[in-house]
Amino acid sequence: MPLLMKIYDLSDQATHYVWIIVLAHGILVSIFWNSGYVLPVVFRSAGDANFPMVIGIASMLLVRVVCAYLLSINFGMGMLGTWVAMFLDWFVKGIIYEIRYRKGTWKNYKLV
Repeated sequence: MPLLMKIYDLSDQATHYVWIIVLAHGILVSIFWNSGYVLPVVFRSAGDANFPMVIGIASMLLVRVVCAYLLSINFGMGMLGTWVAMFLDWFVKGIIYEIRYRKGTWKNYKLV
């Protein structure tokens, strides 16, 4: 990564932000992304397409957009606030999808 960073000739502050974002993304994607993005595919393949669509849209609007605005502007986090909001979105969707998966209600749908 240091070699790639030199290509872009970033400021020290921008370089610091890139390191934070890349490390946070690398760690959190392995923890939260799977349940937030693989389980909806399982639901859709079982015929339960409406639930992941509604949760995906609602989470995008209520968690990612609202939290990005609040964290970036109101809490002064700037660009990092947007990334934190994205990580929160993954976490919230993952929790909701894990609950649905464990309850087993997605198994009640039949494919045509």
